[in-house]
Amino acid sequence: MDQIQYFCVLSTMAYITGGVILAAVRWFHMCQPYDREPRYYYPARRYMAAMCILTVSLLPFVFEPDSVDALILVKTYFLPSNILMIALVLMSYFGRVMNWEQFSLFRVVALSLLVVILGLAISVALIPGEQFRDAGLVRIAEAVIYALGFFQTLVFVVALKKVRHWAINCSEDEFSNPMDFPVPFAKRVAVIGSSAVLLIWCGAIFDNPLVLGIVELLLTVILVVLVIVSLHPNRQRECSCYDLQEEAIEVADGNFDEIRAAIKQVVETERSFLEPHITLQDVASKCGYNRSYVAKIIKSEYGGFFNYINSLRLDYAEEYHREHPDASVAELVDESGFGSRQTYYNVKSRLRPDLL
Repeated sequence: MDQIQYFCVLSTMAYITGGVILAAVRWFHMCQPYDREPRYYYPARRYMAAMCILTVSLLPFVFEPDSVDALILVKTYFLPSNILMIALVLMSYFGRVMNWEQFSLFRVVALSLLVVILGLAISVALIPGEQFRDAGLVRIAEAVIYALGFFQTLVFVVALKKVRHWAINCSEDEFSNPMDFPVPFAKRVAVIGSSAVLLIWCGAIFDNPLVLGIVELLLTVILVVLVIVSLHPNRQRECSCYDLQEEAIEVADGNFDEIRAAIKQVVETERSFLEPHITLQDVASKCGYNRSYVAKIIKSEYGGFFNYINSLRLDYAEEYHREHPDASVAELVDESGFGSRQTYYNVKSRLRPDLL
């Protein structure tokens, strides 16, 4: 065994060891008191633990790094299997958060594909190495693996676009976030997952033991980061699961006018809309009412939080421009509460396209 191959074996051992430890951590560790509601605060815990423990499937490569069967198994694990598990973890978390109706179907299809892929890998492993080479099945197996890997990458991209769509909707209009969609966490996980998929393809394309060892070490780091960022619940709801029933309660007629008046007082009279980072939760806290009540009223009266806040900002920007005709765009943006010039133009193109 040369030095490069030895390095690759050590990297694989580190990857497997890290996966087993992280699987145990992800399965058994839950912060208190969130461990009382694991399905709410840790919706992807089981799938993430499964993704980590699947690293043990690389053990044959550790014991027989020169084996063709073991190398095919490594490629099968990383390309179709691991990419599919990343997509499944992604959707098992955010799909459940959003109560995505198609999640059950997605899960069944994903798990079925995973079983088929692992079944093919086991079947290949049962074929003796010499016979495997002589029959020319290596190229066929690799072609199938690359094709499956490409398909699973498409599945991951679709899942990523779905999560991005949810994150954008919940960032712009928090009334659509009754299940407390963790937007910052979604962005972090999207970057982590995309980085992992990119590394996997780098290892597959270069098809070199040294590159594979480096990729495995980097993937170990990514796996550690993913587990760490998911240890503490990323959902912000402080109440218990029984408050989900409260969110379905309609606002009483007697309270409707009171809450609406409180919203106008906080947002318009006190000009909270000029705060660049004002959120729906901030408005609800200042009003002293439940966020879901405030969201319902803003949705019914103003078309949503995004429309309400940014329409007021645009009105203020127009008024400020009339009073200060020599003001620069940067000053206008800053005074109106927009975080940046790009945000100002994006909002204006969406809400006031006739003024462009």
